[in-house]
Amino acid sequence: MLSAADLAAMRTTQEAALPDTATIKSATSGRSDTGGITKSWSGTTSVACRLSSRGVPEEYLAMGAERGVQYWMVTLPYGTAVTADNRLVIGTRTLEIVGFASGGKWETALRAVCKEAVE
Repeated sequence: MLSAADLAAMRTTQEAALPDTATIKSATSGRSDTGGITKSWSGTTSVACRLSSRGVPEEYLAMGAERGVQYWMVTLPYGTAVTADNRLVIGTRTLEIVGFASGGKWETALRAVCKEAVE
């Protein structure tokens, strides 16, 4: 059984191993001149992360093969406040969160399955 101190140490170690930076963006809806709905994305919250094409769960890989979509795994620090309504900007990539592949009592990081955002 892990103690709270053990788990906190593991989370600290995990976060120290995240080499990239993600900016978390949230949408604001508005109306266009023609009455349509528009979204603008803003956000200044930056967190450490790791972007990888590895570790994507099989069901997403199968779905991606059918749809011609590349899915990415983005590892974020434990407790990062993100939902599928957010976007992540990592370097020149803007990614939509399509699901999560983490959870449980001993979670040390948040793993988000993402795809390239379409504007």
